[in-house]
Amino acid sequence: VLSLGDILISPTEAMTLSQNVTPSGRIRIAADLLRPARVHTIRDPNVGDLLHVVTAYPPSRAVVRDLEYVDFRALKAVHGLVVKPYHEALNLSIDGTNVIIDAEDSLILSEGQERRGADALEANENRAGYLDLTTFKVDNGRDFIGKFEEIANRAAEAEGPQLEATRLELARFYIAARLPQEAIGVLNVVQDTTSRPALAERTKAALGAASVLAHRPDDALQYLLDESIFEATDSLMWQTMARVQRGEYDVARQNALQSEEVVPNYPHWLQNEFYFAGARAAIEQNDASLAVRYLGSIDFASLDRENLSRYDLLAGRIDEIEERYEEALDTYGSVMNADVRPTHAEAVYRTLVILEKTDKIDYEKAKTTLEMQSLIWRGDKLAAKIQHKLGQFQFRTGDYRAGFETLEHMAAQYQDTEDETALYDEARDVFANLYLNGEADRLDPITALSIFYDFRSLAPAGAKGDEMIRNLARRLVKVDLLEQAAGLLEYQIENRLDGVARAKVAADLAVIHIADRRPDLALKTLYGTRMANLVPTLARQRRILEARALIDAGRDELAVDILNAVEGRDAELLEVDAHWAGRRYREAAEQLERIYADGLPDGPLTQTTRNHLVKAAVAYTLAGDEIGLTRLRAKYSDRMSSTPEWPVFEFVTSQTAYGTTEFRKLARQIADVDSLNSFLNAYKTQYVDSGAISPQGDVL
Repeated sequence: VLSLGDILISPTEAMTLSQNVTPSGRIRIAADLLRPARVHTIRDPNVGDLLHVVTAYPPSRAVVRDLEYVDFRALKAVHGLVVKPYHEALNLSIDGTNVIIDAEDSLILSEGQERRGADALEANENRAGYLDLTTFKVDNGRDFIGKFEEIANRAAEAEGPQLEATRLELARFYIAARLPQEAIGVLNVVQDTTSRPALAERTKAALGAASVLAHRPDDALQYLLDESIFEATDSLMWQTMARVQRGEYDVARQNALQSEEVVPNYPHWLQNEFYFAGARAAIEQNDASLAVRYLGSIDFASLDRENLSRYDLLAGRIDEIEERYEEALDTYGSVMNADVRPTHAEAVYRTLVILEKTDKIDYEKAKTTLEMQSLIWRGDKLAAKIQHKLGQFQFRTGDYRAGFETLEHMAAQYQDTEDETALYDEARDVFANLYLNGEADRLDPITALSIFYDFRSLAPAGAKGDEMIRNLARRLVKVDLLEQAAGLLEYQIENRLDGVARAKVAADLAVIHIADRRPDLALKTLYGTRMANLVPTLARQRRILEARALIDAGRDELAVDILNAVEGRDAELLEVDAHWAGRRYREAAEQLERIYADGLPDGPLTQTTRNHLVKAAVAYTLAGDEIGLTRLRAKYSDRMSSTPEWPVFEFVTSQTAYGTTEFRKLARQIADVDSLNSFLNAYKTQYVDSGAISPQGDVL
């Protein structure tokens, strides 16, 4: 109680607060105090509240009940004006008989604020959309049964219009007793039978209210947005709660500001529900001051355990908005200890959000925690947020498959929601990082392949998607998973590519088939992707591959014909393989001699060169060409004598080698292994630098 005078001279007259428009169009509030004296600023030393007090001369004049505005509250008084500001920008000044309430950036006033204030002062029964719930207060079960039986008996005896009115009264009784499902049942009967417009209007208002209490926001808004009541202040109060249930917080906040003046006409439990909804809407719109005001209007003493938990949760949210993170974490801890399931789930989620924001989070533990919460709490916007954050943590910890599976779950349960869309965008970025930037190289090849196959819908269209497939195929080739790599490239050729790009990838697929000893598939791939006017490099590459596949398919003479039109060391070596495959050993040996006709390179001989000389010796021996064998031994014995292959070379070039078991074994080894490895290594040297894929041959 605050008093700045000694006596009250006369009864208090009600003061009017009205909008005041300046010539420049600025809207302010004017209070008709008649004889204002001075403006005083007083701060409560215990609570810390700041009050602007305007003293006045007689007669006694004041606000006779608390009035709420966005920027301030006008407090009930006996004489004078008392204003509690919600921000420091509010200021009071005296202008003749009025006190002007203004703010630096102008007051926030709802359109029609003055009209709604007048509506709120009207008799309740005259307001559209009003439901009288205060007359049905029951304190115990016996009173409830007695009141119910009294109304039910009247409804059973009533007829005609009186029957409809009594049924509506019974529905209001159910709503007041917080039995919305029963109320909806009665109201549906009234709605189906009444033909009176006034009763239909009240029925829709009651159906909207009951649907809100039954947590059916879609049904509630269908009734509350009826043209007969949607602008009514009482309807806006119910719309506030329905909008919050739907997560439409921006509209809910506006509805709350427009309807808060009628809230005191309803029971305390319903007032609390409105203030909870208003505080939630304000918090989601980052309006901490409005949230504090609504939370402060809640009748704290009447809250049960569940609602106390709701109160603490919203208080923690306010601390979080204002970046008082330690206080918020303490409050969320209290909410979790209360173990009320809805608030517990949100407190866990908000705690992890703060820990992540402040870099104090253990992602592995956080992931485990959210995995449990995602099983416990499902079906609403909070569940979608939990799933979204879980997916983020799974990606952060490298649990990629689980993260993509979480996205699939969200697509099924929360499709097109804000959180599902956000996680989809993040998942596509993660997928791109795996298969474009090499992150998948840290995974086991089979794991990388299975993730790609299972979630390839995340691959982007166009060049980036094609590059992903090639990168993964290249990785699989490196670890000798040739069949799997071939499957990826086949999909790319059949579904994603055309023109030159298709011909180029077909070359990659062909060499994989060759390495996998499937020359038939290599030829099928090359023939199926033929096109004219390819760039010379690509055309040569494809001819080399075609020749190699023909050799392996037993069509060596056709391979020789193709190679005659191709120049280069790799083509010359392929011609050797073609002659060898056709058992034209003398031609194979002579071709090898021609390759080294200009002499051996200086320095130690490479293993490739040494193997070629051994192969030539074997070929002359198989051809029975003693002259060629003697010539080869004379030309290269000196250089070969200091190499590890000298014993083999000396043995093969001796006249006693042919026909022995050791010679047959050596010949088979050269035919089966050396040819393919030599080709793969030569192919790699020639084409990999230009981006081609090549299986790894033995290092020669």
